[in-house]
Amino acid sequence: MTEEELRQYREDFIAENGEPETQVWAVGTTFYNAHKTNRRAWRGVSWINYWRAMTGYYDNAMYCAACNKKIFAEPEQFDGAMAFMSNYDPAKGGSFQDYQAEGAHLFRNGINADEGYWIIPLCKKCNHPTNTAQMTCKFEVTVCEELAATEEE
Repeated sequence: MTEEELRQYREDFIAENGEPETQVWAVGTTFYNAHKTNRRAWRGVSWINYWRAMTGYYDNAMYCAACNKKIFAEPEQFDGAMAFMSNYDPAKGGSFQDYQAEGAHLFRNGINADEGYWIIPLCKKCNHPTNTAQMTCKFEVTVCEELAATEEE
């Protein structure tokens, strides 16, 4: 989604659902992946684009909050993506999917959002359903509340 589309999504979302809570988590904040979340973001956008719209982070490139890997909301839209990915991980040669940012559903012990979970950018490996380990923020990151989600059919 473009910056303009993200801004419009946020404006429409807030008008209909209210503004989701955001928090800034410090370096060293611990969290867990919420498994088996089968909800969709409002109007069916990806959770990473929901996070971008609600936090005002419009860049395509970002970093996984848990492992600090460079990831992209829309890797196929990144100019020079294949060259970057080949240089970044020569053993794999680069794949768009390896660098796809995901809007992960997370929880912290005793600090959950009112309506569900927190959304944060993670890479596919850190957001994998088998990852049950406690994770730690590698940098200061803004998280947003999951709000107005619908169950997938």
